[in-house]
Amino acid sequence: MPDSSDGTPASSLLGSLASGLRRGLRNAVVYGTGRRGWLRLRLYLLLSCAALLLIWAPVILFLNYSPPSYTSKWTLILPGTGLGASISLESIGQTSTAVSSPYASPSLDPRVNYKAIAESEPVLSAAARSLGLTEQAFGAPRIKLVDQTALMHFSINGGSAEQAHAKAIALNTAFQNELDRLRLDETYRRGDASQLLLQGFQDKLDEIQATMLEFQLQADVVSLEQQQELTITIEQLRKEHALLQAQYEMTSGKLQRLSATLA
Repeated sequence: MPDSSDGTPASSLLGSLASGLRRGLRNAVVYGTGRRGWLRLRLYLLLSCAALLLIWAPVILFLNYSPPSYTSKWTLILPGTGLGASISLESIGQTSTAVSSPYASPSLDPRVNYKAIAESEPVLSAAARSLGLTEQAFGAPRIKLVDQTALMHFSINGGSAEQAHAKAIALNTAFQNELDRLRLDETYRRGDASQLLLQGFQDKLDEIQATMLEFQLQADVVSLEQQQELTITIEQLRKEHALLQAQYEMTSGKLQRLSATLA
């Protein structure tokens, strides 16, 4: 009888038996035994195909039957510097006005106001009417503000490339028209305020001149100091009146040019 301690025939036999047993158990677990094993394998394959079909069928149907969408994009660069004007009148003096940059304040971003105007109902309604569409059919634009810049990115969708381009042109035109209307309204309000201020100085000048004339008629003697004081006051009021008149004419000229541009 052979000795199993030398490891030649006995250990080889045991190793072969263990390996065969492992393979048999694995095949029995995965495939089953006999005919039932092949049926189970076919069931696994059918379930896998059904799962893949459920996952990919909606994707394929969406790609094949969804209508194409076209997007038109454009960018607006807002002005970032202040405006100023200066008027000098010979022998009278000079005046100047300055408007600081709207981006000077870190707590106020004018692009937010522009974005609200572009998305407002009057702008979208005007753009839709220009193309003969309803507001629902026209849709809403997507506006992105780029931090630390004066840029505004616009995009809008359309059923075709031509429609997307036409929507972009209509929206930009309606947006610019609304801005011009708001600027014109602001110019009118400033012109009215300047006119009221100018009228106030004119009334004050007339009142002082009338007081001076009445004083000269009633007083028997007018001192030189009093006359010089009244003269200086009247001259100062005349200068202020001239400067305000120049400012008013400059504002009126801007208003006329803006009105002509809008017409």
